[in-house]
Amino acid sequence: MGRELLDSSAVFAERIGECAAALEPWTDWSLVDVLRGEGDLDRVDVLQPACFAVMVGLAAVWQSVGVRPDAVVGHSQGEIAAACVSGALSLQEAAKVVALRSQAIAAKLAGRGGMASVALSEEAALAQLTPWADRVEVAAVNSPSSVVIAGDAEALDQALEALAAQEIRVRRVAVDYASHTRHVEDIQEPLAEALAGIEAQAPSLPFFSTLTGDWIRDAGVFDGDYWYRNLRNQVGFGPAVAELLGSGHRVFVELSAHPVLVQAISDVADDSVVTGTLRREDGGLRRLLTSMAELFVRGVDVDWATLVPPARVDLPTYAFDHRHYWLQYLETATGTAGPVVRLPQTGGLVSTSRWSLKTQPWLAGHTLDDVVVVPAAALVELAIRAGDEAGTPVLAELVIETPPVLPDRGALRVQVMVGGPDETGVRPLEVYSQPDDAADDEWTRHATGTLSATPPPATRQTGDELFAEVSLPGDVAAGAFAIHPVLLDAALTGDDGLTAVEWRGVTLHAEGASTLQVRLGPGGALEAVDGAGNLVLTANEVVRRSVSVGPPSGTDALFQVNWIELPGSPQADGVADVLEVPGGDSPLAATSRVLEKLQTWLTEPEAERLVVVTRGAVPAGDTPVTDPAAAAVWGLVRSAQAENPDRIVLLDTDGEIPVGAVLATGEPQLAVRGAALYVPRLARADAAPADGLQGTVLVSGAGVLGEIVARHLVSHHGVRKLVLASRRGLDADGAKDLVTDLTGEGADVSVVACDLADRAQVAALLDEHRPASVIHTAGVLDDGVIGTLTPDRLARVFAPKVDAVRHLDELTRDRDLDAFVVFSSGSGVFGSPGQGNYAAANAFLDAAMASRRAAGLPGRSLAWGLWERATGMTAHLGGTDQARMSRGGVRPITAEEGMALFDAALGAPPPLLVPVKLDLREVRAGGAVPHLLRGLVRTGRRQAQGASAVDGSLKQRLAGLAAPEREALLVELVRNQVAAVLGHAGPDAVRADTAFKDAGFDSLTSVDLRNRLRESTGLKLPATLAFDYPTPLVLARHLRDELGDGDDALSVVHARLEDVEALLGGLVLDDSTKTGLTLRLQGLVARCNGVGGQTDETTLADRLDAASADEVLDFIDEELGLT
Repeated sequence: MGRELLDSSAVFAERIGECAAALEPWTDWSLVDVLRGEGDLDRVDVLQPACFAVMVGLAAVWQSVGVRPDAVVGHSQGEIAAACVSGALSLQEAAKVVALRSQAIAAKLAGRGGMASVALSEEAALAQLTPWADRVEVAAVNSPSSVVIAGDAEALDQALEALAAQEIRVRRVAVDYASHTRHVEDIQEPLAEALAGIEAQAPSLPFFSTLTGDWIRDAGVFDGDYWYRNLRNQVGFGPAVAELLGSGHRVFVELSAHPVLVQAISDVADDSVVTGTLRREDGGLRRLLTSMAELFVRGVDVDWATLVPPARVDLPTYAFDHRHYWLQYLETATGTAGPVVRLPQTGGLVSTSRWSLKTQPWLAGHTLDDVVVVPAAALVELAIRAGDEAGTPVLAELVIETPPVLPDRGALRVQVMVGGPDETGVRPLEVYSQPDDAADDEWTRHATGTLSATPPPATRQTGDELFAEVSLPGDVAAGAFAIHPVLLDAALTGDDGLTAVEWRGVTLHAEGASTLQVRLGPGGALEAVDGAGNLVLTANEVVRRSVSVGPPSGTDALFQVNWIELPGSPQADGVADVLEVPGGDSPLAATSRVLEKLQTWLTEPEAERLVVVTRGAVPAGDTPVTDPAAAAVWGLVRSAQAENPDRIVLLDTDGEIPVGAVLATGEPQLAVRGAALYVPRLARADAAPADGLQGTVLVSGAGVLGEIVARHLVSHHGVRKLVLASRRGLDADGAKDLVTDLTGEGADVSVVACDLADRAQVAALLDEHRPASVIHTAGVLDDGVIGTLTPDRLARVFAPKVDAVRHLDELTRDRDLDAFVVFSSGSGVFGSPGQGNYAAANAFLDAAMASRRAAGLPGRSLAWGLWERATGMTAHLGGTDQARMSRGGVRPITAEEGMALFDAALGAPPPLLVPVKLDLREVRAGGAVPHLLRGLVRTGRRQAQGASAVDGSLKQRLAGLAAPEREALLVELVRNQVAAVLGHAGPDAVRADTAFKDAGFDSLTSVDLRNRLRESTGLKLPATLAFDYPTPLVLARHLRDELGDGDDALSVVHARLEDVEALLGGLVLDDSTKTGLTLRLQGLVARCNGVGGQTDETTLADRLDAASADEVLDFIDEELGLT
């Protein structure tokens, strides 16, 4: 609580020191030690003084940057800090009040009661509490829809159980006493004695009391009796905020270690600026600056120079890059009329348009459930336009089934389908939409209706009528639509929240209106006229009702892996090295053995491909997974494939190994079942609603994902018995706060220190707590490319994944579990470069759950994509890593989206599900679509090329250039690829003489660069390319040598001398080294001039002309002392 700020804010640390001195006469503990996490915050006589000190300290910090309060208000004990900040109490007197009062609570009240927050108004709460009226009271009114209740422990339990049964939101406050109830009367006399003589001045800042409901202006008010009544009487916080609003206050800052009143203030002051200061898991300078920035951007002056004083900064290690970023203004049409395609067989047509916030910015204000949707009026306009094209201008009927939801990025393709006419001339109509990144066959129907050539007979209206007059904003062009949706939607959208969802007998009489006067009868008849009283639109009936699109479920980001049979198995001969993986080994032994073979094979010349053969590793055809250890090998090899494209093939077989047929498919991963070949393809998964988890739930893993899941299980699934297991138990970061929060929501939480890789400890854990469901989230990373991995690095990553899940699996097989869910990673499915060990561990988890499911046991593996919140799986990712994943179409998943996907996955059939946000436009734009995604992204046929087509093309371009131009072309090629690897906007950000290591290259980015240059040049290049040739210039010259004529010995000499020259420019030499190198170079010059021991008539030039390339290189190495 405030620990990080103690080390990062001198103002806060100084004020806390003053608070510590003021509290010292009344306490037997150290305030600083408590704030640093070394005290017992479970004691009320420690917690309340510590909270008081943090509030006072934060007030000093805010005031130090020029944010000074116009008024102060406090909630319960917060009034003590507010009185101190206002000047009504000195720091010493305020410290005395909070210390002695909290000691009285601890001595007399603790253990007898409890408190809880309830989402009810005061009146509703009193009505609900009638059965316990003498034992449970409304202790605080926080807002019109939130109160705190308190009272006897047993009665409070009964009341909360009854309220929860009515689905009224309740949350326990983590205390065991009942403030603001008759319990407090037991300490009136000792408190009056302890606080006698408290001296109080008149506040120097306006102080609004939540006790009296009025402003405090006089001296002497905050005496001992006031602080007794402050603890005994109801807290009128919500009414106080309302009074402050009435006085013109519009900015509220909560001073606390975690915001607990921000929501309550926002409920009352919905049009005001409300912010906290710190947060429980984010209590440092970064969070403080963010809170200050939240005020700053809303017009509150902040003196940043006080907080961040002027200082010198180190210049970047690269040259300044001056670039212009002018905004490009484009004239674009804002209407929605699109091309029309007439259908010859039916006589119908299809009208196509695109909707987005970029082309129709006025849509941003049209939301349902916080989601931007296309208004129903726009669908009416589209239907009328389509009807005009079809010769049936009357919209006889339109029924809205679900409103189209606009994506955050990209556009929505909308199609209006008009069918052929029936015998009466009426045409059916349907409206569909599809996001840009959706699969080709994924369309959603939003509306159905009919079109006719003549209006149907009008209906008679009686009763009251509704009138509206609306005009278009000045920046919206009326002529972009036949009738602008903004105009029509505004006319039909009132304060009742109803939306027009059914339209009948709609006729458009005029176009381009900017003002409408609308009359809507109670039976739904609509008539709209323009400013001159001329008819614009009429409708026989418009039905309005409440519409909800619901919160985004995220199920469009839930995928499964299907094994698809290839049509016909090609019979062909092929040559490849074959590595068979025997069955029966442990996952670690099998993977270590294959790792060793891979490392040896990858160091050999790239002559043939390698086929790694397993049996029973994947669930292809009708065959289930029978060897999860072999599946771990698949995970490792998938990463090797990502690092070494087109060199390795994975094959799982139930019989023969048809190498030729396998290689002829061009697929990197296959399964042979009988005579058929199967390949994996990602497909969207269907999710059905699932029952919430019941009974005791074990969540293993104390990282961020474990916390997210635990909170979700309690808040959304209603889990009341939770076991959190991790190696560090309660010592894990954030564990104590998590338990406090979950306990406050009514959960019984047990935290167990357990090494899940230890079978005996897992057995003891299961025997003691007997969970009904298991959710395993633990994991650890130790990333490295295949060439750098070792069996020890495999074992480290396997322990919390493979070993832990094996123990949990084997030890629960005789228990009747409701659910067994493991958090895996997409690395095991997609093959993540630089994560071979992690991919192997997660592929084992996927196979283990498939094996459980095949045995009739519950089992589900979730191979997660990228999380937005830094987790143990993603915290290591830098900007380059994230840019690479973004180019691959992977978008981060928020905690809310992740838990929506978790819930959806519980009702989906497959044992392996892949929750990942994929931007299929990025995948499509990236060129070659990965084989796994070819079921989601349609790929065109490629033109067949010979093995050296790319190589030959580049050679042809180089052949017509002089030497300097050849070098410039290759330098530009390298710079372009380096920019792509590092995520730069273009090659201008890459200098030719900057060392790769200084630019941020590591083994993974080096592999990425090697793969790109292999594709660009057709050359066989080592994975250590960026380390062997350390700058773009040196690397370009190496490529020139590899692509050039190897028999031109003199050109090789020139090239290597240029490399030496480039390398010398980056060396820092001492005198002795410089002398030795100079002598070597002088000797080389002497030999070049024909002196220095040359006795025959043959010149050096003659010898070089006659030498082979290898002899020339040996000569240079000898002269430079490299041999």
